[in-house]
Amino acid sequence: KKFFKGKTPYSISKVGMTVLTHGLANELKDTGVSISSLWPATAIKAFVTDKLGTPPSVMRTPDVFSDAVLGIAEEKSDKLNGLALIDEDYLRTTGISDFSKYRCDPDVEPPRMMPRKFPDLSVEEENEKVFPKL
Repeated sequence: KKFFKGKTPYSISKVGMTVLTHGLANELKDTGVSISSLWPATAIKAFVTDKLGTPPSVMRTPDVFSDAVLGIAEEKSDKLNGLALIDEDYLRTTGISDFSKYRCDPDVEPPRMMPRKFPDLSVEEENEKVFPKL
């Protein structure tokens, strides 16, 4: 409930994106195409946050997201295929541990809005063939 509170429309788009990621990863398996999705761990400074007057103390700069996107795009293997990633968590796997350079307020680490772990959307029948391929 914490994730959805106050941001239901945003959450719907992110959950839909994640379902699309899982589905396409399955459909594109063994084709050489890898697909993943990326969520921000914290609010990211943007035009809309400026217009809403969002306090800098709750945001990171867009660089945190773009650094994660670049790392994911440069991944040569399919180890990220089908994963819904969070920018901060992904960057930590690459060795980044100091996120202070991404703060909008240099004195405050913004609060995380994403859970540490997403719920697993897989089901027991995951690999059963139910319908013929269309």
